[in-house]
Amino acid sequence: MTARRLFLHFLPLFAAAWLLSGCAAPTEAQKKEADARMHMGVTYLRQNNLPMAMKELMRASELDPSNAEIDMMIGLVYRARGEGEKAEENLRRAIGKREDFADAHNNLGIVLADRRAWDEAIREFEIAAADVRYQTPECAVYNMAEAYRHKGNA
Repeated sequence: MTARRLFLHFLPLFAAAWLLSGCAAPTEAQKKEADARMHMGVTYLRQNNLPMAMKELMRASELDPSNAEIDMMIGLVYRARGEGEKAEENLRRAIGKREDFADAHNNLGIVLADRRAWDEAIREFEIAAADVRYQTPECAVYNMAEAYRHKGNA
């Protein structure tokens, strides 16, 4: 059998192995490392070191792609960089992974308010404020009030 035929013969197996490796659930060690990298990313974000924040958060996302909190933090870095579209995309991804993620709804509302999409922003703030498990609903309520105020002045 020639090398080409051998390759074509095993191609479906290689493809299946490649697909499965990308779809495999992260191990506990990967989740732990992802969590540590996410916290480092948050620390860098607080220090306004956006390149390092993004580097740590992207690595965290590679290690644990199912973690909605990482997507939210990536969205916050994009917002800090002034990249609203990418911020919105990542915040929506976080909500897609965890629909009841009040922090992500509140942050999405902030990004939507940045582009003056008042009705959409208010809807996100309402979702966040209505979540009885949200630890800081007053933030969402304040943001919602500000959105109503700005909407009335628009």
